[in-house]
Amino acid sequence: LFLFCGTQYSDTVYLADDILSKTRVAVVPGRNFGPSHKSYIRLCYARPEKVVVEGARRLLSYFGV
Repeated sequence: LFLFCGTQYSDTVYLADDILSKTRVAVVPGRNFGPSHKSYIRLCYARPEKVVVEGARRLLSYFGV
């Protein structure tokens, strides 16, 4: 189970690294899935609900939502 999320970044490698270092939530840069996905990050949510909810909370905080 995964979700591609569009971003304002032209390449999300730095964004994925920054998210990991600041939230301890791993996301995958979209460019790993082809050049048309460079501005996306991929989120995998094939984890127990408690883990997914905590990861979502951390991501929302990271993005200031």
